[in-house]
Amino acid sequence: MLRPAQPTTTFATRVSDLLAGTPPRVSDFPNRLAVAQPERRELPRVGWLLLAIVIVTLIPRMLMAFRLAVICSDGAYYVALAEALERGDISHALNMQFNIFPVVLAALHKLGLGYEVAAKVWGVTMSTLVVLPLFGWVRRQFDERVATVACLLYAVHPEMIEWSPEVVREPTFWFTFTLSLYLLWRAVAEVRIGWFLLAGLAVTASALTRFEGLFLLVPLVLWTGMRLLALSEQRWKLVCGAIACPLALPALLVVVNLLWLHHESSASLLRLEPLKRVEQWAKSLTRRTTAAPAVAASTPTNTLEAIEPVPVGAKRKAKPTVFWTFAHTIERGLTPFFGLLLLGGSLAWWRVFLRRDQLPSLIVGLLVVAGIWVHLWFTQQASGRYVMSIVLLSTRGAALGLISLAHKTRLAFMALGAYWPRLLRWQPLRVATRPWVLVASSLFILSCFGWADALSTRYQSREMSAELGDWIRLRYGERRVIFGLDEQLAIISYYAQAYYWEPPRGVAGQAMVDLVNTNQPELIVVANGVPRIRDFTKLIESGHTLGFQRVDPALLPDPGDRVVVLSRVPMVR
Repeated sequence: MLRPAQPTTTFATRVSDLLAGTPPRVSDFPNRLAVAQPERRELPRVGWLLLAIVIVTLIPRMLMAFRLAVICSDGAYYVALAEALERGDISHALNMQFNIFPVVLAALHKLGLGYEVAAKVWGVTMSTLVVLPLFGWVRRQFDERVATVACLLYAVHPEMIEWSPEVVREPTFWFTFTLSLYLLWRAVAEVRIGWFLLAGLAVTASALTRFEGLFLLVPLVLWTGMRLLALSEQRWKLVCGAIACPLALPALLVVVNLLWLHHESSASLLRLEPLKRVEQWAKSLTRRTTAAPAVAASTPTNTLEAIEPVPVGAKRKAKPTVFWTFAHTIERGLTPFFGLLLLGGSLAWWRVFLRRDQLPSLIVGLLVVAGIWVHLWFTQQASGRYVMSIVLLSTRGAALGLISLAHKTRLAFMALGAYWPRLLRWQPLRVATRPWVLVASSLFILSCFGWADALSTRYQSREMSAELGDWIRLRYGERRVIFGLDEQLAIISYYAQAYYWEPPRGVAGQAMVDLVNTNQPELIVVANGVPRIRDFTKLIESGHTLGFQRVDPALLPDPGDRVVVLSRVPMVR
């Protein structure tokens, strides 16, 4: 018996069908956790589509990596942690927490790659591979069309492009975070213990990269509870898998402690400091105060490894209200175009996103927002990269917003054509208003803006700090001890190959002089224009009594008046 011939479709036709199709409806996206039996869907293979998405994601990140020439402040910190790991200095390597990113840097460095090159290769690779679990997760929650547009929106997001090659832990976290969501969804929907075990490893890696990884326990608990109520069989399997999943984190910590740390008492395997900040913030509400707490004065240290990273991009010179800084941080992280698409998709599809199977993702996003607020309240600093996990969660809403906008534009054109029939006879306009053309052209425009925004980013302050660091290394030699205050002090010390430390908050005047006299740094670097410059006024004026001489600004790299440099050691050249 002959089988009917199957119609052949080209790759371009498949993509156009994905971007166009019929207008989406709420019934197209059922709650798959409400099914009484474990899900056993066989989805078609989309290898070529995924390859195309990966290439589109990879190109701008590679260009950004080639353009990036100077390390960021946090990057200097993570390189110091990796160096401490290679030296076997566990107490310094785990100063903040056990983080997998310095471990990766140390491993790649042992393979022969420089730290900065290794971080770029790793960051670009991780940020590119994010689209694979993102596509799988969104595809199984919605459909292939929404997943494709969501991945393309991620691929052209300017903040994602800009941070991908940086020497920071974010690209690693994006991948482990998205992979965890994909594995958790499949584990709960399909009720497979194997998926639960893999999800446990992914959640553990995510939690050991950024504290927000612990928020992934929310979808684990809520999705499991919803699925448990709906299932008519294999409930015991679901419960066993849900119990086994979170056990991966303590199990890994025990193994690391026994085999590697050897009961190192000063080591902190999991960062719980954010919980203490939440407690202080909650107490401040009972006292009806909005003032930020004073940071406890810690004993100054002259080791780079012991300085916690300062968020790159934090605004210190201006002192806007906390709320305005918070709103600006969210806007900078989401970007206006993405934010508008997200707003449109959320308003048009609120019934879907407030459904029980979608609520856990919303709760995770709200927890991240709350964490940004508490961090800003506590440190008076914020960065757009803190919002990137919200961007990952929001790609679904933004994709639905773009698809809905394209179809509504088409309907508006057809309605207008009913009153003005000549519009329908103009072929170029008829083609331009087809849904797939509107979606494709919108993505193209967004990619142009995204690429231009990311690739046009200037790093002038970083480059000047790197130049000053090189100047200090050449004039005074390596391994000097630098004391001071500068947004880029970590970068200066990194390129000077020096140690550095900063004064605790609240130290000023004579107390600052006594602090320097006690710890005996060799160089003092203070940036003109920082808010705390007045705290250093007495130190700068009385520096000669401590044996310091002010370096002539004419000798410093341009612009020499940007910083004040005091030295108590002679120049070597």
